[in-house]
Amino acid sequence: YVPRSKKSRSSARGRTSHTSLAKKHILVPEPVGKIQASLANAGISPGKIDGKVGQRTIAAIKAFQKKEGLKPDGIVGPATWAKLAPYAANVGNVMMK
Repeated sequence: YVPRSKKSRSSARGRTSHTSLAKKHILVPEPVGKIQASLANAGISPGKIDGKVGQRTIAAIKAFQKKEGLKPDGIVGPATWAKLAPYAANVGNVMMK
């Protein structure tokens, strides 16, 4: 008997780690907490500002993209960040992970 690693157990349950989601959905060098706070400043709730990419954060990214006339793919790339960055100006001291 060989025990499965933590990663394979969580994958077997159909869960995706926050780190994995961040790598897939955040393509700019900005902390997730800053992106979440910027979304909130733009009037779109990403849920709890915790520095983790979860389903509510992805839904908020898509809603923001749709509002701004971008392809709602849930990925913060250069075009999305260009539209979101002005909302980061008022982001104070939030969790920057």
